[in-house]
Amino acid sequence: MNLKDRINKLNEYYSEQSDILNGKKMTLQSHQIAIDRFNESIAHTNYRIELNDKSIIVLSNLIDSKTSDVLEKLKTTINNALSVVPLTNEYTIHITENETKRSGKELHIKLFDREANKPRGLRTASGTAVAQLVSFIIRIVLIGFSDKRKILIVDENFSGFQDKETINMFGTVLTSLAEQEGFQIIMVEHKSEFLNVPKIKNVILEKENYLDGVVVKDIIDASDFEE
Repeated sequence: MNLKDRINKLNEYYSEQSDILNGKKMTLQSHQIAIDRFNESIAHTNYRIELNDKSIIVLSNLIDSKTSDVLEKLKTTINNALSVVPLTNEYTIHITENETKRSGKELHIKLFDREANKPRGLRTASGTAVAQLVSFIIRIVLIGFSDKRKILIVDENFSGFQDKETINMFGTVLTSLAEQEGFQIIMVEHKSEFLNVPKIKNVILEKENYLDGVVVKDIIDASDFEE
């Protein structure tokens, strides 16, 4: 092979290599475009994550603030009811919110006997009436904060209330909730003492036979007795 042929051969080789190199450059540019797009997507995703984290912090603060308002309202309402309704002992409620590994935040309600200055078990050591009163007020407060319709239907919720004075005083609490907080409370009760509580409508039901079922016998309130 003479010198000219060698030069032509080298030119062909370097021309092929130049084409290959240009192809790799184009591939590199294409990859770089894809990399830039991925980087933009990563930056946008990181921005959204950061924004979500900030939103979570704001929402958590709002929830904590709302929870604090609910707990304070709950404690105040229960303690007001405990001070109004005559009970054997004087009680106050202490409400705390504790962090737990199992379920996150848990609400703890502690009942204190003011005279003995000792905590009492809400179910066992305080009497059925107190447990029923606290349970009822908790439902009232939670419904009030839910922004839903303030209607509550309870079935023999006050079986633990025995003496006439206690029932009359708690009846007054019920009418106050209805007037001041806009609640409509429908109760199924066998306590005739509620007949003496002003502003409570008593619907007397009677079951004459199994075919007709329960029928309304009368609707009366305390004002009927005053007349």
